[in-house]
Amino acid sequence: MISIDEADEKIKEYGYVNFEPTKNEKWSVYCLTDGTILKLKLIPLKFIKKDDDYAVSATAVMVSFSQSELKGEPSTTPLPITEAEKKGVLDKDKTNMTFDSIEEPWNEYKFTLDGTKVSIRTFATEISGTNKKDAYGDPIYLVTHQSIIQKHPAL
Repeated sequence: MISIDEADEKIKEYGYVNFEPTKNEKWSVYCLTDGTILKLKLIPLKFIKKDDDYAVSATAVMVSFSQSELKGEPSTTPLPITEAEKKGVLDKDKTNMTFDSIEEPWNEYKFTLDGTKVSIRTFATEISGTNKKDAYGDPIYLVTHQSIIQKHPAL
């Protein structure tokens, strides 16, 4: 078995950059017109060093918290992937919903390689309701989002 330091070295050798959050990661939080609270977070999976810059591979995670009137039976069919499939599950009364941004924080990560810090801020640009419910019966929303990434070289 290899040590954590050896694993870090292999990550570097393979062309990636190991990283750690510098503080607690926070969620972007929104209040939708139907009263639902929606939370959104971009989770960086890996950073790749490309010449003098970095590329990031990440995934977005979203969760909704709704009042009992909006809850229903959990959906048993898979979530849509293609644009055509997404159109088939949209709630026509909840397309491009109005929402208030409660918080859209910056999350910061530090590269173990050279001390460079990267700040990422993710924000929703469009939220639409679907006819799907999660495992707890809360409505599932389709969220279009963007991220701003800032690099801060080590001092």
